[in-house]
Amino acid sequence: MSQYPLAAIRSHHVVVVGWDEALGTFFGQVFDSTDSEEPENIILWVGTGIRELETVWALAVALQSYAVIPEPLTQRLKNDQRESGYRPNFGAQLLQALQRRPR
Repeated sequence: MSQYPLAAIRSHHVVVVGWDEALGTFFGQVFDSTDSEEPENIILWVGTGIRELETVWALAVALQSYAVIPEPLTQRLKNDQRESGYRPNFGAQLLQALQRRPR
């Protein structure tokens, strides 16, 4: 799994993006750093489902209210996806099997 900090649009936000090969998705997390009691108060977390965000473009759209992904980071994320691929772990494989079961 890769993980990179990203400059946020608002100074009180902290943004992290990356590639999760176990889920086959890009992910993004946005934290609100204004509350000193809860320094990691998450306000948005995208890319938590299997193959939820398969392109950097989809990630950028999901985070557009909080950050802009610069081109060098876009390329790094694409390289992470290409090099790591989609390698589901046991939990992801089990979840996929359960999702395919008829109800």
